[in-house]
Amino acid sequence: MTVRCQENELPVLNICDLVVQGGTFGGVQFALESAARGLKVVLIESRTYLGWEMTACLRPWMQMDEIKSSLELPKVIHAIMTPECCRIRRNEIVFNLDQVKITLEDLLLGAGVQILYACRVIDFLEKPEGINGVIIGNKSGRQVIRCKEFLQFLPIEQGSPKGELPRSRGTAKDSPIWRTLEFSGVDLDAMVSLPAPDFLQSGSEMLQIHPGFFDHQWFVAYPMAGRILSCLQTSSEREYASQMMSAQTAQYLLDSVEEFRGAYWVRGSDDSNSDPAGLLVSNFHSKPNAVMSKLSPVTESTGPDDLSIHEPDLFSNTASDFELAPAFDLETTQQFDVLVVGGGTSGVAAALSAAQNGMKTLLVEMNSRVGGTGTVGGVQSYWFGRNTGYSSRMLKIIEEAHRQYHQPLPAGEIPRWNIELKAWTLLKSLREYQVEVMLNSQVIATVMSGRSLRGVIVANDAGVQAVEARVVIDATGDGDIAVFSGAAYSHGSDRNRSTMWYSLAQFADPGQTRNNFTSMVDVGNIEDYTRAILAGRRRGQNTVDHGTYLAQRESRQILGETVLTLTDMLRQRRYEDVVSLALSNYDVKGHTDSDWLRAGLIPPNLEVEIPMKSLLSRGLDNLLVVGKAISATHDAVPIIRMQRDVENLGAAAGMAAALAVEKNCGLRDLPIRELQARLISGGLLPAEIFPHRIIEHPKDFRQQLTELDAGKPLYAYSDMEMHEVFKGTIPFVEICCAGPAAIPAIQNEYELSRGARRLLLARALAMMGDATGLPDLLKAVAGQLEGERLPERSSAIRNTQLPPDQGAMPDVVYLLYSLGMLRNEKALPVLERVAEMLAQSSIEDFYSQSRGNFYYIDAICFAAERMGSLRCKDLLLNLQKVRYMRHNVCTDPFQVDYVRERVAFLELSMGRAMLRCGMPEGLPVVISFLDDTRSVLREHAYSLLRELTGEKIKLDASEWMTWYLSRAWHLEPRPDDTPTDAQRAWLRE
Repeated sequence: MTVRCQENELPVLNICDLVVQGGTFGGVQFALESAARGLKVVLIESRTYLGWEMTACLRPWMQMDEIKSSLELPKVIHAIMTPECCRIRRNEIVFNLDQVKITLEDLLLGAGVQILYACRVIDFLEKPEGINGVIIGNKSGRQVIRCKEFLQFLPIEQGSPKGELPRSRGTAKDSPIWRTLEFSGVDLDAMVSLPAPDFLQSGSEMLQIHPGFFDHQWFVAYPMAGRILSCLQTSSEREYASQMMSAQTAQYLLDSVEEFRGAYWVRGSDDSNSDPAGLLVSNFHSKPNAVMSKLSPVTESTGPDDLSIHEPDLFSNTASDFELAPAFDLETTQQFDVLVVGGGTSGVAAALSAAQNGMKTLLVEMNSRVGGTGTVGGVQSYWFGRNTGYSSRMLKIIEEAHRQYHQPLPAGEIPRWNIELKAWTLLKSLREYQVEVMLNSQVIATVMSGRSLRGVIVANDAGVQAVEARVVIDATGDGDIAVFSGAAYSHGSDRNRSTMWYSLAQFADPGQTRNNFTSMVDVGNIEDYTRAILAGRRRGQNTVDHGTYLAQRESRQILGETVLTLTDMLRQRRYEDVVSLALSNYDVKGHTDSDWLRAGLIPPNLEVEIPMKSLLSRGLDNLLVVGKAISATHDAVPIIRMQRDVENLGAAAGMAAALAVEKNCGLRDLPIRELQARLISGGLLPAEIFPHRIIEHPKDFRQQLTELDAGKPLYAYSDMEMHEVFKGTIPFVEICCAGPAAIPAIQNEYELSRGARRLLLARALAMMGDATGLPDLLKAVAGQLEGERLPERSSAIRNTQLPPDQGAMPDVVYLLYSLGMLRNEKALPVLERVAEMLAQSSIEDFYSQSRGNFYYIDAICFAAERMGSLRCKDLLLNLQKVRYMRHNVCTDPFQVDYVRERVAFLELSMGRAMLRCGMPEGLPVVISFLDDTRSVLREHAYSLLRELTGEKIKLDASEWMTWYLSRAWHLEPRPDDTPTDAQRAWLRE
């Protein structure tokens, strides 16, 4: 089948002289030389790091003789010959891979070269006199970089029509291909080489042992016969064969070679090399080595008229210009029953489940390994989640693999696995069930027929191709496929676009990561994606290396037919179409917009239901969305994102997709009871879930009033062990959700109460928008602000890190937020007292878990926005005088200190509060963030300006500032009148 992509205006990301594709040492060198000649250069790399010859091939060594015999080292080689990057061991120069990557990036950035990671050049634009630009593909779809020249420095012939591997890579039948394994925890100093096992078919070639930069770090370069790969037809088959050879070689060493007893298998290389010695200087390639073919022009035969290629519109606000890209045709290469995009936590489970149910299944994964967050993302252990169904079965398979490879078992309440071994075990399982796997492949568009998703467009080393399927499962974790197809979605918080933090894994020791989720990223913007990688690689002290995949705790949430909310979870809502369960503490890492947390309620460990309709994107057919991108609010995501639960949800989706194909029906027409019966049979739902109990709301709030316990703080609900699950009701929640008719009875109870109970009822009334308890709230706050410093958090709340985290804040801040809910100007004196006390604070306070400056400032901004009154002017101007609340815009390519990013978020929040209060002083604050390199802040600032001024000026700080300076200003106050979480529950019921 032929699929046509019509002419389309693509966003222009950059205008330059030269685009270099390929972050090899040669590509970096050429980019630097070109920049030195005054050219403006952009370097494109499909991976997330540079230095392919050393990094992707995992060959961090050079021979001393090679350096001595070289008259002049290339600049890029000379730059890594520093004590931070290299040392001498066993007469070899061995390199710190992390520092090599950072050094190469610093060279390019210092020369003014822009880097774009996780991108591929997929086509180029021509004009009569030559090239006019290139079209790149990535998680943001397609974009244009205008340029005068385009050169490739690629290890493989990316973009060639057949995806051949060049002879220089050693694919001739009699030439060996070299790959590398890394081990730690052993001393191999006495070993230089050892015979290769027979299955490598490498003749007389030996395994070569090389020391690493760190003590007890060792690399084994092994040869395999070129014919092992040359006889395979597709890049997928070759990659599987390569990883299989790595796994077999690792097992051989761990099983059969005495010196490897007790060794930890760290990883295998991402790519191959034909050079056994790793002669980086002697074989230095500083000239382009590949030629790219254009996409096929349109033909008369276009296939079915109703098929079209759909592309996302993610840069309409931010692009400086647009370029008309020509139409092209693609032949559908393959047809599948089920297509899963994203081979991570949900995706592998979905693909295996579909295949186990008889479906011809394809899995498309952007990385070189499957497993996602739990492998390439570096989160190598489970945290909460239900140990049942698919997740339980797969863990047993992974445990057995650890026994076979003599690796420490993933055991205990928080089982920790070997990353490389889990990735291999998952890939092997997929192969056993005949799932076809495309690794290193990026979906850049979708194929649509009306509202029905029919397939995707994939870019990889073989070029661009179309794939068709009867059902598509979006397991990207970011809702990429849904968004590409036109789905409605939110990005984190509806209020400010904030999300939970991302991580670029930090390896404290070889193969061992540390927790380091730190800040926000906009995954829909490839420039911000690159920025986050650059920043992440420079975070963490004493790291051996960083990961290769940007793992986000949250990005987009697709708007489905049912939207999961934290309020429903707190009230234990049940669904007739439940297909999965999730179990977690309330693990919110980042800013929360939940009024429940603002009121001081940190939820307990909850088991919640996930309905089928939360997987169905509104307005789209043939698509299931799984993982953390399902239909849920920002504040509901922390409970549903645990790896175990996301795995089981993927398995449930695979089963649903298989049933739809089997029944030849749409996903909305599935026989839900039959699906649920299969889910119960597969251990994905408990048998006792039926007959299903649907809880009707509201409950008898009078009974809840009698059960309301003021003897312990609301955040104490979260004080639970991992094995505990809260099954009861939370009286505070039920009282607040009882509706306006209940307010008189609650007011009466408030009047009859004293002490802590009276204050708790005042907070409940505030959540309901009633100011009866305002005097008690003001008195309680004033009493806690009598000292010279702002009160610190004294409560012991589990699993907290630097604020904002877990909703853990000083007790008085919960009361400040309650005042903000009331939108009452009588709160101004205590808010002004907080601002006065903040004047004594410093940026160093943000590095304290207990001081809570972030929350104090956020509470002031929240209250001012809710009031939306010019009477807040002095309050906000005094807040602006706090020394660290100005000039936090970042125009550098990245910012290493993530705490500074959190302070910038607060400055923008202050500017937003000023605008809502009708203060023109807020305009230059918000306008300044249009120059910020952090997309989440920049995009939020732009949307604020358009919303609150009504102007349609493009995203350009200078144009907005000219507009601002050209008139005398009078802004109408625009208070934030968003209902509280409790009030939204009334509206639903």
